[in-house]
Amino acid sequence: MEELESNLNAPIEETLLEKYQKEISIALQFDPFNVKEKQMDLPNKRHYWVGRLAFHKQESNRLRELKLRAGKILHDKIKHQSPIGLNEKVVNSSVENNEIIKNIDSKIHENDNLIDYLTRVESNFRDTSFAIKNYIALVTLETT
Repeated sequence: MEELESNLNAPIEETLLEKYQKEISIALQFDPFNVKEKQMDLPNKRHYWVGRLAFHKQESNRLRELKLRAGKILHDKIKHQSPIGLNEKVVNSSVENNEIIKNIDSKIHENDNLIDYLTRVESNFRDTSFAIKNYIALVTLETT
């Protein structure tokens, strides 16, 4: 049980989302003087955020496995420590209402939100490279 509780002491994901938003905002800012530099750097930035997306997908899978293991441990503990015979429905309800399971569910939900956000961010980076290409073509047309 201590292992399960120690895994739940990770930083709050909302702050991570805010950090990601700030980093992405900075990465996508460009002006006429740094357009080419930003265009050259976009594949690296996109690769970085795809890596973050893959990390959070792995983390989500790890949390789901952790929830299954914790659920089995709690199920057995509740069933064997009960002085009276409990039916499966009551035991399963007790497991789902356990604070550890609720914390894991919360972290899974936060991670899934990050996955959804980063999926959209990756798409935005792809679209931004086309937008910059179009911007450069427009500037070229205006200057010739």
